[in-house]
Amino acid sequence: MWAIPIPRFSPKNDKLVWDPSYDGNFSYKSVYLLQTDNKEDRYSSSAFKCLWLLDVLPSIKTFLWLATLDRLPTRNLLKARSIIEEEVCPGCNLQPKSVLHVLRDCYHSKLIWNLLSSIPLSTEFFYPSNIPIWLKVNCLSNKSSSLPHIGWKDAFLVMCWLLWFQKKK
Repeated sequence: MWAIPIPRFSPKNDKLVWDPSYDGNFSYKSVYLLQTDNKEDRYSSSAFKCLWLLDVLPSIKTFLWLATLDRLPTRNLLKARSIIEEEVCPGCNLQPKSVLHVLRDCYHSKLIWNLLSSIPLSTEFFYPSNIPIWLKVNCLSNKSSSLPHIGWKDAFLVMCWLLWFQKKK
């Protein structure tokens, strides 16, 4: 932290942000949830158990953990925190750039998933409604991918990782 220089001239003023809320704004609801939230139960959910038992590199586990919590620095999260002004995905210019959009719903991501899958992806298998369920369903899958000798689970994890780092560029 000490090595990061403090900018002398910033186009924006500093802003107070309430960390326990998703959008950075203080609310009584966020205080209540902060006080009543049992973190042990929250992090022992089946999605998190599945994630931590995966046999992958720790950096990929950390990435998936942040994705499950919706804490990756996507455009919609950065806009909610008033860091940027535009949340629309610059790749497709159609939807806000969320974790699910980057990893699954963006046109470019769908092309890659369709190439990788050995079955059509219009099934309920690939499109659960939220990120924890989507990650869990695909991480526990025993189906095959279109790549020889590579199961869906392994191909899925690596592709999520690659899609995220490609979209960051």
